[in-house]
Amino acid sequence: MSVYKYNSIRYNGGIDISNAVNIPAAVVPESAPKAASEQKKSSDEPAEQENLAEKAREEIFRREAAVKTAENELEKRKSELAALREQYIEQGKQVIIEAKRRAEGIIANANAEADGIVADAEKKRGDVFIKARTEGFEQGKKDGAALVLTESRNILDEARAYSDKINAGKAELFARYEKEIYDTVMSIANKVTMNSMSVKDGTAAKKLIKAAAKDFRNSQLIRITLDENEASVELSGDYEYLKELCGGLAHVEVELLADAEPGTVIVDNGEEITDAGVSTQLRMIKELGDGKFRGAATKKRSARRKKSDEEQSEQLPEADGAEE
Repeated sequence: MSVYKYNSIRYNGGIDISNAVNIPAAVVPESAPKAASEQKKSSDEPAEQENLAEKAREEIFRREAAVKTAENELEKRKSELAALREQYIEQGKQVIIEAKRRAEGIIANANAEADGIVADAEKKRGDVFIKARTEGFEQGKKDGAALVLTESRNILDEARAYSDKINAGKAELFARYEKEIYDTVMSIANKVTMNSMSVKDGTAAKKLIKAAAKDFRNSQLIRITLDENEASVELSGDYEYLKELCGGLAHVEVELLADAEPGTVIVDNGEEITDAGVSTQLRMIKELGDGKFRGAATKKRSARRKKSDEEQSEQLPEADGAEE
C-alpha cells in the first residue's frame, strides 16, 4: 500500500513516485488464535463440571428411588407370603372338615341302605312262611327254611359288600387327605410346642433338661446349652436347682446362645452329646412321616400298575376268542 509523503511534489498533474512509501499490512500474531482457544476452553470447563455434577445428582436420585422401590416390593412380598401362609392353614382346616363330613355322609347312607335291606328281608321272610303253610306244613317248612337261609345269606353278602364299600371309601378318603392332615397336624404341633417353650416359667425347658439328663447320671460334669431367653437366663442363675433337676450331678454348666433356635436343649458330658431340642425332635418326626408317605405313594403306584396289567391280560383272551 502506498501513500503520499507530506512533501510530495506534483509534477505535470502526476505523482512523484520516489516520494511514495509502503505501509506494511497489519500482521496478526500466531499465538492469538491459540490464546483465544485456550480462553474458550477455560470458560467451557465450569459448564462441563456443572453438567457432570448434575448428572451425578440425577444418578444418585435414580438409585435412591430404585432402592426405595425394592424395599417397597420386599415389604409387599412379605405381606403376600404371610397371607398365603394363613390361606394354606385355613385350607387345611377346611379339608379336614370336608373329609369328616363326607365320611359321616357315607356311613349314614350305608346304615340307611342296610336298614332297608333288613326290612325287606323281614318282609320276604314273612311271605315265605305264609306260602309254606299254604302248600303243606312239612314241605313248606323245608322250602321256607331253605329260602330264608338263602335270603339270609344274600342279605349277609349284601351287607358285607356294603361294609367293604364303606371301608374302601373311608380308606380312600383318608389316603387322599392323609398327607394334608399330617402336614396340618405337624404345623399345629410346632406352634403349640414353640408357644410352650416361650412361657416365662420355663416349664417345658425344665422337662426337656430333666429327660435328657437321665442319660448322663453317671457323669461328673455336664454342660447344658440353651437358647437365650428370659426363662433360660433365670434358670441358669439357679445353680442348685439345676443340679437337682439333673439328678444331683456334682457339676453342671449352662451355656446360653443368643442366635440358637427357640427350644434348643443340648446336653454334653465331653464324650457324648444329646440334642433334645424341640426343633430337632419335630424335624425327626417330620422326616419319619415324609418317608412313610413316600413309601405309601410307591405302593399305590405299584398296585395301580399291577391292576392295569391284570386288566390288560384279561382283555387279551377275550379278543382272541372274538377273532376265532
